[in-house]
Amino acid sequence: PASAPGPFRPRLAGGGPAAAPPDVSIECRICGDEGIERTSRAFVLAPPISIVLCGNRLHSSAEVAETLVHELVHVYDLMVARKDFADVDQLAYSEVRAAREAECNSDFDRWFDWMRQRCTRSCAKSATANIYPEEAGAAVDRVFDVAYKDTAPLTPIASSSKAPTSFLDQAYDYLSQAFR
Repeated sequence: PASAPGPFRPRLAGGGPAAAPPDVSIECRICGDEGIERTSRAFVLAPPISIVLCGNRLHSSAEVAETLVHELVHVYDLMVARKDFADVDQLAYSEVRAAREAECNSDFDRWFDWMRQRCTRSCAKSATANIYPEEAGAAVDRVFDVAYKDTAPLTPIASSSKAPTSFLDQAYDYLSQAFR
């Protein structure tokens, strides 16, 4: 949108601009109370890759922006990192990364990383349990340390107004502005 602030240019770990992203459709619908939709605010379907937003569970533009950031981490993990969400550990890995960049990403949490880690672990276990209720906790615990540190393809980007921030932080800020 024209009103969104500043340039919005993804950068890969090597510093160059990101390649053109694959087509990803975004759909908004009323979600049900069974299966993957049971407690989700959104989810990713594949193939083809699409993000489904649950209109009956998103109540503000900030929630929409946060949810899109979360789901875009999953899209990256599916399309680029080639994660297989039929494997509980690979889904848990992606849920850790998504929670860290979305639900558990705030200025306050940047100052207190242990709080952010605790939030991330809890959210990742809850999200993984939507598909693997019996295995979620153990799977998140197995992958947490490595997944939490994995920021691919993102690198911290210095900002003059606040502490170093990731591209997904910038995406969240951009989407928050765009949906106001």
